[in-house]
Amino acid sequence: MTRNAQRPAESPRRRGAGSSLGFLTLVPLAAIALAIAVGLTRLGATETNSSGASASPGASTVAVVPSPAPSTGPTIVPTIGPSTPPTAAPTPPESTGTCTLEAAIKSWEGAAGSRIATIELRNSGDGSCAIAPIALAARLVDGSGRVLAQVENADNGARIELGRGESAMTDASATNVCVDAPPPPITIELDLGDGGGSVKAQPLDPTDATVPPCNGPTQPSVLSIHPWSR
Repeated sequence: MTRNAQRPAESPRRRGAGSSLGFLTLVPLAAIALAIAVGLTRLGATETNSSGASASPGASTVAVVPSPAPSTGPTIVPTIGPSTPPTAAPTPPESTGTCTLEAAIKSWEGAAGSRIATIELRNSGDGSCAIAPIALAARLVDGSGRVLAQVENADNGARIELGRGESAMTDASATNVCVDAPPPPITIELDLGDGGGSVKAQPLDPTDATVPPCNGPTQPSVLSIHPWSR
């Protein structure tokens, strides 16, 4: 029975030897791959450390900006234009108020053959009045409007200014009035010039009929008046 046993056609292969050979072949390849991976990892870490060191310095860095050098160019002086003359204050307008003059015979005084009347002229308006320095004409008039005596004076051109509430005084002298019982009141009309017009001086008593005595019916009646005084 031992002789009849048949030998196998091929010698059986050793499985253990073939497997060991394949394993030994893969080990060097794995080592190489591992070495390459470790190298790449170290290279990346080195780049990261380098970048981080550049981005985050250990100490704060202060930038020093140099001060600009002083200008050596020419100094520019602003041009000043011609001075403007001060504006003159406007001239105040002349008074546009109303000139209102009132005259009154304050008293009569007797003298030898004549009578003297004291006259006050007053501005009762709200504007100023310009009058001649002496009445250009004066007339002694009775209550009926009859002229008993009169006088005319030259106009020398000067004027007296009477402001609001101001007054001026003068005296008028009448002589030789030969009329019988003239009706009252006896007044004196005054021509004050172009600035004052005409005004009638009234007596304080409306029944006053004072006239000078008659010195002779053949002699003229005389009236004289003095310049205004302030």
